[in-house]
Amino acid sequence: MFHYFVRYCERTDDIVTVGHTSAPGEIPLQGDANKGLLVIEADGATIMAGTPGRDTYLEAIRVHLCRKIDGEARELLSDPFADIHAAQAAEARGETPSTPYLDALRAATGQTVKEVVASIREQADAADALKAGINAKRQAAKRHIRAAATISEIVAAAMVDWEK
Repeated sequence: MFHYFVRYCERTDDIVTVGHTSAPGEIPLQGDANKGLLVIEADGATIMAGTPGRDTYLEAIRVHLCRKIDGEARELLSDPFADIHAAQAAEARGETPSTPYLDALRAATGQTVKEVVASIREQADAADALKAGINAKRQAAKRHIRAAATISEIVAAAMVDWEK
């Protein structure tokens, strides 16, 4: 598997070289700081399918960074207990005929059914808000990447502050 990259001049945004390597560790990601050159990864399939030139290389960078953002968001949204949380929320909303999760929580915590339901709803609402925020940042970043006209703008648009 090849890993593609674009080397460009930070000051002028000119593309200097496009290349590939068989190992991502071999990509000269630091570029050549003495000459103001930077290196960014790019999508190989886009490069191979397109006509050689700036438009194809910019699109290859966009595709790579959009996939990277999707991966970051997917990792942030992953929840090993998602099925349990969904079942608890369904029970708290009264959508199930039985309530094994609510009963177990009530027994384990000593809380009333009303307290357990309120806690689960609060947690579900907070989780939904967090997921909505991550998804909104993901979509906005990808929209900005697609609208960016230069490599520098594309790279800046891909810098998502997931913490904020």
